[in-house]
Amino acid sequence: MEYKEFLPSTYLEEIIQNYWVFNVLVNENVSFPVAHETLPESTVSIVFIQQPYYKGIRILGPRTKKFNQSIFPNSIYFGIRLHPWLAITPDIFHKNEIINETIDASSLITNYLDIDKDVAEYSSSLNLVEKDLSLLFDTLVIQKDDLVKFICLELTQGIPIRVIIEKLPFSVRVIQKRFKAVVGISMRQFASNIKQRNLWIDLLENQNKKTDVIYKYNYFDQSHFINEFKRKMKRSASDYEAYLKTITISLV
Repeated sequence: MEYKEFLPSTYLEEIIQNYWVFNVLVNENVSFPVAHETLPESTVSIVFIQQPYYKGIRILGPRTKKFNQSIFPNSIYFGIRLHPWLAITPDIFHKNEIINETIDASSLITNYLDIDKDVAEYSSSLNLVEKDLSLLFDTLVIQKDDLVKFICLELTQGIPIRVIIEKLPFSVRVIQKRFKAVVGISMRQFASNIKQRNLWIDLLENQNKKTDVIYKYNYFDQSHFINEFKRKMKRSASDYEAYLKTITISLV
C-alpha cells in the first residue's frame, strides 16, 4: 500500500491545500480486506474512488474522530484537500452537516469532474486535473476568511488557543462562532487534529527518539500519550504504528 501527498500548481494554491493518493496494491503478505483507519482531520476532501466493486466521487467531511473503512486490493483513492478557511457559495460541501461523514458528490461537482476517468491515470495528470478543477471553481464564489486563516495557520504551528485569542480584537465567543461556521469544527478540535498528525509524522521519522517526540507535544510521559490515543482512536498506539509501517508514506 502506498500513500503520498503533493502540492497544487501555484494558480490553485489559494484553494487547494494538497492532493493525496492512496494506492492499494495486491500484496501476498497482507490479508484483505484491510481495516483501514486514519487520524481525524480538519479539511474537506473531494475523493475519487476506484475499487473492484465501486467507482465514484465522494465528499469526505472534517473529522473529530477516526475514519475507518474496509479496503480491497486493486483500489485507488485520489483526494483533493481544500483549505479549511474557505467559504464557498453555493455551499456544495455543507461542512457543518458532514462532520465525521462522507456523502456523494453533488451534480455540480460531477458535471466538471468526470466520474468515469481512470483514477490512477487521472491522479498522475496534474494538468488535466487542474483544468477540470478550474472549470468547477469558476462556477463558484470562493471567499477566504482572513481571520480564520490566521487562526488555522497559528494552530498548525502549535500556538496555544489562548495565546492566539489574546492577539485578536474580538471576544472569545465571536472568534469561536466564526471559526466553527467556516471550518465546521471548533478551534480545540482543529488543534487536536493538527497535533496528532504532526506527532505521528515525527514518530515515524524519529523512531529512536520516541520519548523526545512525546514530550515535544506536551504529553507528561508515554503512558499519558498511549492512554489519550486509545481514547481517541479506540486502538493502541503500538498497533496503529505497526499498521502505518505497512504503508509506504510520502508527505509534503
